[in-house]
Amino acid sequence: MVFKWDESKAAINLKKHNVSFEEAKTVFDKGATRFCEMTLLKERSLKTSFSRLYKLVTVKAVLILIHLFRKILLEAV
Repeated sequence: MVFKWDESKAAINLKKHNVSFEEAKTVFDKGATRFCEMTLLKERSLKTSFSRLYKLVTVKAVLILIHLFRKILLEAV
């Protein structure tokens, strides 16, 4: 899986939540999840389709992960 994030947002999240994006991505490691409750919500906008995955995970501490899957929709011209 490829992870992309904005470095300035990563710094803000680290300061605000005391969890780095590097640590947060470990919830996707095989065997890392001990408890998982997931809800998949679909949202649509004019040009982009979103699916958000809400996942409660126990790694070193309890992390609540909101992951955004983005699919760009092509417009017919």
